Amino acid sequence: AHAALAKQQSLMVAAQGGLAPQVSANAGISRARALRTGADGGQSYRIPGNLYSLFLGTIDVSYNPDVFGRQKDLVHAARAQAAVTKANLHQSEVFLAADVSRAVISGAAARAQLHAARQIATADAHLLKLLQQEYKLGDQNLQNVEQQAAMTAAARARIAPLAADLAAARHALAALLGQTPNVALSIPALQSLHLPARLPTTIPSALAENRPDIQAATAEIKVAAAQADVATANLYPQFNISAEIGKAAMTGGLFFNPVSTLWSLGAGLAAPIYNGGSLHAERRAALDQYQGASD
Repeated sequence: AHAALAKQQSLMVAAQGGLAPQVSANAGISRARALRTGADGGQSYRIPGNLYSLFLGTIDVSYNPDVFGRQKDLVHAARAQAAVTKANLHQSEVFLAADVSRAVISGAAARAQLHAARQIATADAHLLKLLQQEYKLGDQNLQNVEQQAAMTAAARARIAPLAADLAAARHALAALLGQTPNVALSIPALQSLHLPARLPTTIPSALAENRPDIQAATAEIKVAAAQADVATANLYPQFNISAEIGKAAMTGGLFFNPVSTLWSLGAGLAAPIYNGGSLHAERRAALDQYQGASD
């Protein structure tokens, strides 16, 4: 869950980067031989020319004005998706805390049962010893002695399963805490666990807003709304402004001469005209998704 949240936060930063101008640099050097074209008796021919080198370096700048808010909607969608992932992380933490609490309570109960079983087995063994002594003195019959021996054996037999339950509870708790089963974990005594002294009979409705599932559902609605806005913005034109400045020269010395400077500036417009109705269908699908999330 932590890794998923880190991923969504990175995607949110990447979406925000689309609002800023993009700057890139290019550099290169090439070695080539030119071809010269001539004519002889009405026939043209091509012969190798001189060798030359070309040094090239440019800086490109491009910017897409977010006229119809498409990129901002992408940022809103990424931010809302990060909120969904954060709520899922909170929910995972709540579930983990609940599982740890159940494991501790189960372990404490198993420990108390094991302790009681050992005490009962010790008491039954002591009583059996007394009955055997009385039988030797003639003050007890054999049937009572054998009956107590059977009860003592049954009490001892209950110890092993309860010890296994306690070990299983320790192993489950170790797994929830990210430990290996061989790590010695202390299980608290059952009597040391207490419920709150006062439990509220009613819970304010405002506390429901802090539930992770409700927070995730609210963020899902924002994601669907932003995606619907993106699908709507895709129906409108997109603008692009680009600029380039650099150097192109055949020698290293000429590369730094002002006469080798080159530049360009341009603007573009891309607008959807006909796409088989796919953009409108995508917008309807996004609106349906928003309606489903809202309901």
